[in-house]
This record gives sequence, structure tokens and C-alpha cells, in this order.
Amino acid sequence: MKKDTSKLDEILNSGKRDMLAGFFKENEGDMLSPALSSGTFIRDLAKKNGLKLDEAYMRAGMSASYGRKISSGKNVQKRDTIIRLAVALHADLTEANRLLKLYGLRALYPRDKRDAVLIVAFNEGLSDTNDVDSLLAEYGLSPLEKCSREG
Repeated sequence: MKKDTSKLDEILNSGKRDMLAGFFKENEGDMLSPALSSGTFIRDLAKKNGLKLDEAYMRAGMSASYGRKISSGKNVQKRDTIIRLAVALHADLTEANRLLKLYGLRALYPRDKRDAVLIVAFNEGLSDTNDVDSLLAEYGLSPLEKCSREG
């Protein structure tokens, strides 16, 4: 059974160096694979949720060619681009944060008002960027930025 990150943090915070080998062995299935690429993660997420990648790219508001560039590991400067893609891929909060981290972007942070709304959107399973934008607007927050490049 997978442990959430806070549980893994708790174990590590109460441990010492000599417990690391046992920690790695016991939690092998919960550890990130160093070989996991952003593209692999995106493809796996789409497959898990029964989606075609080109459909997800379109739902995220980007062209298929731009989506493929992102999936091939293209450096993405705008956090909202990856958030839009995570929404379109029906990602849960953990998956969305993992995707952000794979692109070197900041995970959603509950002390940030806009991020707090996005956290709720992922927890509620919103999978349409228009619904996410409406929820953000309810709280006077800016919508997800549109993809600026179409490939």
C-alpha cells in the first residue's frame, strides 16, 4: 500500500542514517524512479484515465504539436501550462504536483490563495479547464493562463 508523502516525511524525520537502507527497501514502491521522464508520466496518466494524448492536449488548450513538444521534455516556463495539462489529463492532486515537479516547477502550495483553489479543484476531480477558471473567478482570482505557444 502506498504511503503518502507526509507519512514518508514523518518516518524520515524520526530516523537516523542507519535506518535508510531499511526505509528504501520497505518503501521501494513509493520511491520516484530516477528514469521517469515527464513524457512517460504524461503517457501513463493518459492511459490510466482512458484518454488519448491529442484529446488531452486539445482540452488543455494547446495544439497537438505543442503538446507533443511538452511531452518530449521541452522546457516549460509557465506553470499554468502544466496545470492546464494536468486538469485535462484528469490528474489528482498528487499527480498534478508530481507533473509540476518533473518540469522543475513549484508544486501547488496551500498558503497561496490561487493554489488553494487549484488544490480544491484537483481534489474535486475537475477535469475541464473552464470549470477550473470559473472556480478561480468565484474567488476573484485570475484564470489559468492560456497556452502562449501553439507549437
